[in-house]
Amino acid sequence: MQNENKMEAKLNLVRFPLNTTKYYSLNTEQDWVKDLLIELNEKADDFTPEENLSKTSISVELEVSKKNKEACGDYILIKGQLKAKFLTRCVRTLQIMEDELELEIKACFLEEFYQEEEAYADQDEIFQDDDMYELYFTEKKFADVSEMIHEQIYLNINQYPIKDEETPLGWANETSDTKQ
Repeated sequence: MQNENKMEAKLNLVRFPLNTTKYYSLNTEQDWVKDLLIELNEKADDFTPEENLSKTSISVELEVSKKNKEACGDYILIKGQLKAKFLTRCVRTLQIMEDELELEIKACFLEEFYQEEEAYADQDEIFQDDDMYELYFTEKKFADVSEMIHEQIYLNINQYPIKDEETPLGWANETSDTKQ
């Protein structure tokens, strides 16, 4: 099993060989993965994106398979892990802080015309090959892996990061005259 270190942001369903599994180890050397990290760091705007990149990291390990079933035609299964260390702002103090994200990725891309099928309407998960996967659809025979991972990041990221819960809030110590 040899890991590849380059992968297009959008996988061509036609060019990916049927009944094949490929393994990918991706990081900021891949432009679209680098863009994901730049976006994760965007709240740390005291520094340039390049400075933030030098202080942060992202890795994406993927196993990508193309299969075929009579019921759903050609489909792509993606399993993997994403790990990221990035800079953000504490919601309590607004100080820049480091945060981490680790998530498991399980996605199934069906061809886009299945989106109109009643069996797949209103579904966001699918049971395929003895496991549950997030359901996505190709667009013009391309599986947008970058957008799928982007969505998974923002569904799993800590929306309210706190640097130190013991830090007193500046505004909480202010006294106010509430007498009427």
